[in-house]
Amino acid sequence: MKRKFTSAVLLLVLVGASPGTASYSSETRCFADQNQHGEWYDFNEAVPDLSPYHFDNTIESIRETGMWMYYENVEYNTHQAGLVFWASGIDFSGNVPGQYANMATSLRYAGSPYSLNDETWTVYSGEAFTGDELMGNNDAASLGYLGDDVSSIIIVGQSAWTFYDGRDFHGTNSVCLHPNLKFRSDFDGRSLHVGIYATPTDFHISDNNIESVRKGCWSKNVVYGGSVRPNYSSPSGAWGLLNG
Repeated sequence: MKRKFTSAVLLLVLVGASPGTASYSSETRCFADQNQHGEWYDFNEAVPDLSPYHFDNTIESIRETGMWMYYENVEYNTHQAGLVFWASGIDFSGNVPGQYANMATSLRYAGSPYSLNDETWTVYSGEAFTGDELMGNNDAASLGYLGDDVSSIIIVGQSAWTFYDGRDFHGTNSVCLHPNLKFRSDFDGRSLHVGIYATPTDFHISDNNIESVRKGCWSKNVVYGGSVRPNYSSPSGAWGLLNG
């Protein structure tokens, strides 16, 4: 997995312990049984393979903060297509439904490791947020190794971002993407805005053609959320199902 973002945050794994005092921008508690019961692990960073923790093909429910994706195969379905369960929210609990239960073998989140609602963009080489990823919180005149290799996008925070099919914020096509989901904690006032664009059809630029990104809305082509709709939604969170 390629995650190009300097971070001092380390993976935290707890087994059956009480919640600690550490606080992370995004974290997920994964349970072996429905309704947040059974053995559990806490994660606050990407895990390309859950088998070393003996927790692959085990997750049946979650309690999480942030925008998380749970993949059927190791390395985020990079080498083999499979199911993707996503969930987003603040202290949000839910059961993994039907055939998606006990399937997760890797997991990761989108957004900043420093603050929950920091304005960031993350691009993925595969549809449904699979494959390699690149994340940033500023303008990028070039997407480097993921230039011309973007098939899905997640934005976090309140800002729109404009994506171009050329470098240096030029090209034949551009699109301004806005967040389409908003969650708020009644307990402490935290908020989370997320924009989910799972396929090139969602962001109106053909597959593998995005080369640069700029903060703000600089295109006449404006999109408020892709075709992905939650299977379940509440003020504190939502979840959905994808194939990627």
